[in-house]
Amino acid sequence: MYPIKKVSELTGIPAVTIRAWERRYGLGPSERTEGGHRLYSENDVLDLKWLKKQTEEVGVNISQAVQLLAQRKQQAEKAVTSSSSRELQELDLKRMDTLYESLIALDSNKASEALELSFAVWPIETVLQNVLPQLLHRIGDEWEKGNISVAQEHFASNWIMHRISHLLRVFPVDKTYPRALALCPPGEHHQVGLLLFTLFLRRKGMDVVYLGPDTPENGLDKVITDLNIGLVCISITRPDLQRAVRELISQLTTEHPGLKFVIGGQGMLNAPESLQNWNIGHSSALWDQWFDLEWMR
Repeated sequence: MYPIKKVSELTGIPAVTIRAWERRYGLGPSERTEGGHRLYSENDVLDLKWLKKQTEEVGVNISQAVQLLAQRKQQAEKAVTSSSSRELQELDLKRMDTLYESLIALDSNKASEALELSFAVWPIETVLQNVLPQLLHRIGDEWEKGNISVAQEHFASNWIMHRISHLLRVFPVDKTYPRALALCPPGEHHQVGLLLFTLFLRRKGMDVVYLGPDTPENGLDKVITDLNIGLVCISITRPDLQRAVRELISQLTTEHPGLKFVIGGQGMLNAPESLQNWNIGHSSALWDQWFDLEWMR
């Protein structure tokens, strides 16, 4: 929950305007404190950002934008209430299949159409929290089974990353958390797990600098210093990269004694004891547990 001052910073809308919209159009916060202070949820922030986009980029006035927002929410509610949970699940699976097949066929236009259809039906948070992570998991699983090629995996991962990089801006950054650096070491070209963990951290409010696959060690020290990095996230799919990761951590720890690390990916299976302290696991439940222990105050 966010106070109005923070909401103003996140949305770029002056607090006086937010209060005026509340009086005129009923766009009040989800909650108030016992003292009457406004507290806005993430959905409230997303609604305000959407209204701002409609007025500034689309060109509609605020009253029209409010009406469009109400219609959008009503349509989403009807889509949920008019179908059984089984029908909704089947619809999601069909949409996911279309999106997956488009990416495997290297058809970015058809994939974009399928994703836009998801946005038309579901809120942006649902797409970010369910659709794209499930898609990434599926792509990673199919690559590990040998059902898709390296080229297909790279194309699909890069397409999803491009989409995520634009969408992640809806999640506010909590500046009380350290800034994270996400990378795959030299020789590691598969970034699906790293993408998923980056999305997890951004949803938690952590700012993440994403370097991606096959990141050279040269220059990392300067990046960590210049960007004030507090956490380095590493993903590997090959056990033979464990030694290189251990050496990289040893080097960076010497140069930055307070730096924290996490390592994930299939390459960490049966990792030696010297790496287990940083092993993040591969499930969202383990990630949540780690985050709560490490960062919740």
